[in-house]
Amino acid sequence: MLKLVNKKGLLLLLSFLIGLSLLFKDQLSTIAIILFVITSFALNLLEGQKISYQFVFLIPSLLLVPRFIGLATGNEELALKELVRSLPFLILFISPFLFKLNPITQIDKLELYFLYGVLLGLLIFMVVCNFNVIYKMIANNEPLEYFFRWRHLNINFVKPIGTHPPYVGIIAIYALIRTLYNELFSKRLKGVIIVLLFFLLIQLLSRNALVVFMLIILYYSLVKLNIKAILLGLVLFSSLVILVISHPHPYLKKKLFDRFNFTEVNQFDKRLERLKPSYNVFKESPLLGVGPGIDNQLRKEQYKELEFVNAYKHNFNSHNQFAEYLVSHGILGLTIFISVLLFLWKSSKGLNNSNKLLVLAFVFSCLTESVLERSLGIKYFSLISFFILIRVSFKDKALSNK
Repeated sequence: MLKLVNKKGLLLLLSFLIGLSLLFKDQLSTIAIILFVITSFALNLLEGQKISYQFVFLIPSLLLVPRFIGLATGNEELALKELVRSLPFLILFISPFLFKLNPITQIDKLELYFLYGVLLGLLIFMVVCNFNVIYKMIANNEPLEYFFRWRHLNINFVKPIGTHPPYVGIIAIYALIRTLYNELFSKRLKGVIIVLLFFLLIQLLSRNALVVFMLIILYYSLVKLNIKAILLGLVLFSSLVILVISHPHPYLKKKLFDRFNFTEVNQFDKRLERLKPSYNVFKESPLLGVGPGIDNQLRKEQYKELEFVNAYKHNFNSHNQFAEYLVSHGILGLTIFISVLLFLWKSSKGLNNSNKLLVLAFVFSCLTESVLERSLGIKYFSLISFFILIRVSFKDKALSNK
């Protein structure tokens, strides 16, 4: 029989593989998650551990309630797909009572390997996407300033991988928060990771993630009274400003700065205006929502009526997770979602500041993206919630003193 350390080593390896595969093919991370749960269950059979699991079912049960109601209120086929896509809510939250991880250092180690996987995945992501950019620039004999033009940024940057830029930004923010609060990383290594993540966010042109990035650096610097972190933050912000101002093409300025100019109607972020069609659809069924699938149809009709040409053509969603719940699952769905977020916030308060920052960063991302409408968003939310809840689910009081 394998030694316990080898069994747990397998669990750590699977945690690493989940982090590594998260940004790539959806099937890869799904397989890694399934193997993780099976291994957890096997360990529990061999050496069961009693834990406090009164709320382990609470979050997945709450989050799945609107999905089940959607089967009755919405398009049955689309509602079923949405329900299946939401299963990571259940699988990952069941895991805490499936295996023995004691003391707390073992739980920290579990997430550390996940972080290693995320960081390596982000590095591979950057290498692949930048190789494609450089190859195209050389093939088309483009000048260096084209490196920061639309043709090589945002959705065009991530084409080799085929994911959505804001979701990469969300995962990059996770890597930033956990890196800053990781005592095992040297200051030099942290600096390198921070610079690489910042460079990646510029290429992704995810405004939400860039704003959160700078706010987190500022918060960490002030709380820790870290002069080097303050200087690094100033250098990065100054570099971004200089790049935007000095770049010969106006695209960067329009994309990053002009959208925050609330005095100019023509420059105002259209995503905020698109909340009106969602609100109009919500009014048709306030309590339970209009249901999955039907929400998209009715919202598209509103886009046409209000002359949102681009949104109508591309069939945009709300780009706001709170509005998405409100439209599709009504006041009930939104109340459940907010309750879950408040529960996570309350749970994270007994841990270190990085857990609170993760919850706040996720809430911020929900303001500009319908995060839980994609499989990657659901998996990410399940994972960060899992690593928060697993620390407070054990009866060991040392968890709250971490």
